Formats: sequence, structure tokens, C-alpha cells
Amino acid sequence: MNVVKQLEKKYIEKISLDNFIDLMPSFYEMESAFLSGIYKRYGDLEGGNIVIFFAKDLHLKILRKREIDLNFNLSLDEFWHNHKNVIQDEKKISYNCKRRGSSQRNSEKKNTSFNKSKTYKKNKKKYSVLGTRF
Repeated sequence: MNVVKQLEKKYIEKISLDNFIDLMPSFYEMESAFLSGIYKRYGDLEGGNIVIFFAKDLHLKILRKREIDLNFNLSLDEFWHNHKNVIQDEKKISYNCKRRGSSQRNSEKKNTSFNKSKTYKKNKKKYSVLGTRF
């Protein structure tokens, strides 16, 4: 199976490189739309990056439930139910900074403003995403 993944990866890389010029306009358009949406929603890209970090962690926690229970329903119909019922690990600001590669001072400022806007909750210098924002 690992050989198949390697072949697929090499094939995808080759196709991507061969069609680089044709793919770039679509990629730039998608990237621009994504970053514009983040900016509109959170007011700046740094803030959006912080929220995406926490959201990624939350979604991984939901996916891990499938590893424990193969009958766990990951369907789109159950998305909000799963989202509300997962217990997210709280992370320290320093962990957030190290993972994202940003300065701790900027993250502390942004964390304070997000805490005021109820984007995520704070519990003894640890943060987690509030379920109602996503």
C-alpha cells in the first residue's frame, strides 16, 4: 500500500509540475478568496490564523473519535452534533505560538481581543474554541 501512495504522490507531483502555468491562476484565485474571507470574518489575518489553529485541533479531535469507534458517524448531517459534543483540549498561548510560528506578545494581544468577542474561551491561561462560532 505504501508503494501505491508513493506512485500516486509522484504522479500527482508530475501532473502538477507539467501543468503549473495552467493551475496557478486558479490557485491564486482560491487563495485570495480564502484569505479575503478570513480577513472579513476576523478583522486581520493573524486573528484568522489563530482561530484556524484551534479549529484544526477541534476537527482532529472529532476525527480521532472514529479511530476509537468505527461506527462513529462523521457525516455532514452529524457535523454540528459532533462539534458540540467533543471536549476540546485547552492549549496554552505559548503552545499556540510555537505551532503557528508567531510571536507570543502578538498572540497574547489577539487572544485578549478574541476572548472579549467570545470567539473562544479562556480558562487559566488556556484557550479552546467556542462551539457556536464555527
